[in-house]
Amino acid sequence: MGFGLAVSAPGEQATPRLSFDLSASKFRRPVARSGLVARSALVDRLATASEPIISVVAPPGYGKTTLLGQWATRVSSRVAWVSCDDADNDPVVLLSALAVAVNGIQPVDQAVFAALVSSGAGITFVPRFVSAIAGIDGRVVVVLDHVEAVTSNECRDVIAEFAVRLPLGWQLVLSSRIDPPLPTARLRAEGRLVEMVATDLAMDSREASALLKGAGVQAGAARVEELLQLTEGWAAGLYLAALATRAGAPESEVRSRFAGDDRFIGDYLRSELLDHLSDGEVSFMCRTSVLDRMCGPLCDAVLQRSGSGQFLEWMERRNLLVVALDRRREWYRYHYLLRELLETELLRREPDLVADLHLRAAGARTLLRACPRVRAAGARTARGEAGAGREGRRGRA
Repeated sequence: MGFGLAVSAPGEQATPRLSFDLSASKFRRPVARSGLVARSALVDRLATASEPIISVVAPPGYGKTTLLGQWATRVSSRVAWVSCDDADNDPVVLLSALAVAVNGIQPVDQAVFAALVSSGAGITFVPRFVSAIAGIDGRVVVVLDHVEAVTSNECRDVIAEFAVRLPLGWQLVLSSRIDPPLPTARLRAEGRLVEMVATDLAMDSREASALLKGAGVQAGAARVEELLQLTEGWAAGLYLAALATRAGAPESEVRSRFAGDDRFIGDYLRSELLDHLSDGEVSFMCRTSVLDRMCGPLCDAVLQRSGSGQFLEWMERRNLLVVALDRRREWYRYHYLLRELLETELLRREPDLVADLHLRAAGARTLLRACPRVRAAGARTARGEAGAGREGRRGRA
């Protein structure tokens, strides 16, 4: 790897130019533009957080990057922003990107860069890196966006070690579609972690109305509430509903014209979710879309296989628009729009299997209802869904 001194992004400080490219866009926080919905309540929550680690985890389209951009603008100009990509699966690239981002706030000892390119980097280099940046004056906020792009175990370990060793007074913010590489249980127990998930990022009535208006759709309160229920507050879903309306769906037919099989929502879910899964994983999801609620034994019976419980947990961890219905992680359901798309895909892929799957599902439900443990779990799930519904209505009142 080459090493030379040059002036580059993100600031005006002199930073080394390495043999690999670190584009200026990698360090550029999102710019506010007209039409964006202000997430004021969430920004306030983040702005008052004193915890050193903030985790924002949700499926695509929930506005994670937009939220953090608004928050970064509010809290400080001393924000070191890094948008992660596939190149960050090399620890040298990842740590170099962190160093360049911090260097844009205040110069980092150039020996750090020299050491990175001469001897490589890994988890053992993190203490030296933290020591080099700990002397920077004042508070610094480090944002790692799109952390799901970092899949290398070595690089995920580097992020975890950096979080644990973060300089006093600093904050580290991780935004990801999947759980970030953090010692979450330890950080929770120590009171050092703020967590935001999809239910936190779901839009309320005011935000949904503002989003629709910004997309050129005037909607009354009843229609906004209908779209909120259909999309479950998912920002991308609301925007796609606006596009469908502008494309000609009458207000009275918004429910029938905009669903999971609408071309706008279908194209988005395929490109952002299904296209990143294997055929076997998509097949599991399509075949289990005949179920309104799912648990491991029920899916096993419908699919005539074993191990479905582990796959359901995997889907939730991957934030594939799968909702856990209880704290025990026994029962799940698909997001309403995703389920409708999966049902359409099932009819397209395996039309001759649909009737048989429904028959298996009916038989399996009957057998499961006869099990006392499952009856008790179902009652807990029903209470949980009712409670969540009451909370959602209060939150959007």
